[in-house]
Amino acid sequence: MQRIIRGQAVLLQFAEGEDLLAGLAETAAELGEYVITGGVGMLEAVELGYFDGNEYRRHALAEPHELLTLSGNAVAEPLVHCHATLAGPDFAVRGGHLFAARVKVTGEVSLTLLEGRTLRRAAPTGAGLRLLEI
Repeated sequence: MQRIIRGQAVLLQFAEGEDLLAGLAETAAELGEYVITGGVGMLEAVELGYFDGNEYRRHALAEPHELLTLSGNAVAEPLVHCHATLAGPDFAVRGGHLFAARVKVTGEVSLTLLEGRTLRRAAPTGAGLRLLEI
C-alpha cells in the first residue's frame, strides 16, 4: 500500500492481493483516527453484512466486484468500521458492512485524519455493537 498525505487528507493506493481492512487498520495504527471519505477500485473475496437489528447477516460474493463507494471511520484501537457499495458483472449494486475484502487490480481510498481527541468505541451493546463515543 502506498499513501500520499497532504495536511489532513490521505490517499491510499492498494495493490492487487492486499487485504483492504488490514491496510485500513494499519493506517489507523500509524496515523491515528480518521474518517473514510471515499473509495474506488475492484475487490474480491468480499464478505458483506446487513445488521437486522439483532445481529449481522453475512453474505460472501463469489465474483470480483467494482468498488463504487466506501465510507466509515477508524478509531484508536485500531477498529475500522466501514460500509461499501459494490457493482457486479450483472451491474446489480450491493452494499453493506464490509467484513472482508481483498484488492483485485487496484483500490484507492481517501481519508480525512482527525486530530485533538481520542475517539473510542463503547462496550458492546446487547446486540454486540460497539458504538462510537462522541
